[in-house]
Amino acid sequence: MKTIERHQQIHDLLCFIDARATAALNKGLKYTVEDKTNGITESQFKALHVWCGMCADYLNTIKVYRCSPVTGRPMPWTKDSFKEIYKILLATWKGKASTKDQDTIEPNEIVLALSGHLATAHKRNITLPDWPQLRG
Repeated sequence: MKTIERHQQIHDLLCFIDARATAALNKGLKYTVEDKTNGITESQFKALHVWCGMCADYLNTIKVYRCSPVTGRPMPWTKDSFKEIYKILLATWKGKASTKDQDTIEPNEIVLALSGHLATAHKRNITLPDWPQLRG
């Protein structure tokens, strides 16, 4: 992340982007620049969805299931059901209605809170997967 505080920094940043983009294009690659003025970037948003799927798979593998709201019986996690829990925590704890509104620090805080809750609720050490490192 680059912080602009002086006009010269705008010029320096544009030169940096130009050099990187030119090098990528010369190799037949694409170069992506993301503007993150509010909330998380598109790459971070994609990583959240991948991570929710990873968490669902992990919890199902270790047989830590969610309870059906209708029957109370255990049922497997899905990416969407795990994301709903994430969103509820984001909304109630951080006051954010959408995952796109969260800042770059809040996902880590929510991961710690979810891990702690799951470990306490299931009386076992549960460490959720690391956040994925996505490119592009």
